[in-house]
Amino acid sequence: MLFFVAVAAKAQITIGGNIYGGGNAGNTGGSSKVNIYAGNLHAVFAGARMANVGGYSFIHLDGEHASDYILADYVYGGNDIAGTIGTSADIPTELTEVIRDGMTDEQKKGKNNIDETWNAFVRISTKMNGEEEAADAQKIYIGQLFGGGNGYYTYEPQPSGPGTVVKNADTGEVVVSSTNELSSPKLGKTYLELLGGSIVYAYGGGNDATITDKTVICLNNPSEVVNSIKDTRVTTAGEGELLTEARFQIMRINTTFSYPSSDAYQIGRFFGGNNKADMAIRPRWNLQRGKVRNLYG
Repeated sequence: MLFFVAVAAKAQITIGGNIYGGGNAGNTGGSSKVNIYAGNLHAVFAGARMANVGGYSFIHLDGEHASDYILADYVYGGNDIAGTIGTSADIPTELTEVIRDGMTDEQKKGKNNIDETWNAFVRISTKMNGEEEAADAQKIYIGQLFGGGNGYYTYEPQPSGPGTVVKNADTGEVVVSSTNELSSPKLGKTYLELLGGSIVYAYGGGNDATITDKTVICLNNPSEVVNSIKDTRVTTAGEGELLTEARFQIMRINTTFSYPSSDAYQIGRFFGGNNKADMAIRPRWNLQRGKVRNLYG
């Protein structure tokens, strides 16, 4: 029997910490799904924190059904700190750019051959009017997007006895002290279906964590470029802008070279591989529509 752990944000909310589809140092037996319909968010993980997900992990920034803007500093298809992600008997039904049983050869054109052996899925969508973005589509903006997990830590053996001390890679502050052996999150196959929104940095892989088998990246993005999001609760003229220099620092964006406020490109830098880690495999690209300033295979 297949079980899902689902998280859904539908009203306009602000979350300064992290969102996880899985558990915190507690394994999830089935798959994990995170559906976002609105929110001012920090980091969102499809997977777990320092734990395993038995089935697949799936995160969907659902602009097709969004009730307000979606703003996130970081989005991850995998886990945080450690842990593995498994597979399921099927793949998320929300995916539209994949080959399904019963399709004709004509319907398969341009689609991606993704099956139940995939571990992680990332989807961003927008509200459509035919082949173009609808006039009333909600804004979606992401600082950094990763198809994999987050291993941007230092992992050191316990000074005495078994286990691992996990520290903040920048400050050296201890994040976790465990009697278990921990290492950066493991992920075999990840699939990115980017059909909307604006992203400053996008990676097919992980953050100081790699993909070991396959990465498939599908870009078919009709969205208008987002370079401003206003908090409508702030009524003072000239105030309420959320895409500020301070916010870009939280996102770890190099504003000198990345132009995060530009209205020219939906994606500033798109890397097929990882951030701060060697990529174990070559990604596969399916580029159909979109505006990317710099692309690195």
